[in-house]
Amino acid sequence: MILAGAVHPAVRTILADPLVMELLISGGQVLAMELGSVAELVGSVGGRRPLLVLDPGVARATDASERLRAGLGGLQMCEFDDIRPNPRDAECMGGALAGERHRADVVVALGGGSTLDVAKLAALGPTAAEAAMEAHGRIANAANVLPIIAIPTTSGTGAESTPFAAVYVRGRKVSIDAPSLRPRGVVLDVRLHMAMPATVAACSGLDALAQAAESTWAIRGTME
Repeated sequence: MILAGAVHPAVRTILADPLVMELLISGGQVLAMELGSVAELVGSVGGRRPLLVLDPGVARATDASERLRAGLGGLQMCEFDDIRPNPRDAECMGGALAGERHRADVVVALGGGSTLDVAKLAALGPTAAEAAMEAHGRIANAANVLPIIAIPTTSGTGAESTPFAAVYVRGRKVSIDAPSLRPRGVVLDVRLHMAMPATVAACSGLDALAQAAESTWAIRGTME
């Protein structure tokens, strides 16, 4: 489902591809094309007490965080921004504990892949997040997972469309896999991507290329 709203011409061209539309629809996610639609996405999952998981770099470089706060101004918000690239278990647990203390009912993530990964572990809650990281793998039936609204600001990992979260546990990279970790709503605002510094744009673009190449031998890949 795609919410009405302004769509950048480049994005409109991509959405005109029938294969792209088929993939979006089959994923069951609600897609918005501008940051101003975030309140509608939060409302669609019944959210009233959002945990905002914010990329500190994005907050310094753009006004996206302020725009996000303004869009959710009528709700009781809590913010967590203790995030570094390639997040560690301590950061993920910090996000989960912040959500628990706030009694959050939805997680809204603004940032790159690391921010979205921390948000997914926060949505699990502290107990389930710790168990998931110790399990080092797939969680078959994660219960009581908070809905996630993802607002990616880079074009690398595609974390906004997957049920995976990558985290370093005692120095070892662990991939958490649970169907309920796929974000329920996604904001793809091209203005956020256009605001990326050149180095970040180049690195995340190469990351996107590498992710696409890796999908050719993924054991759960499809012909698409």
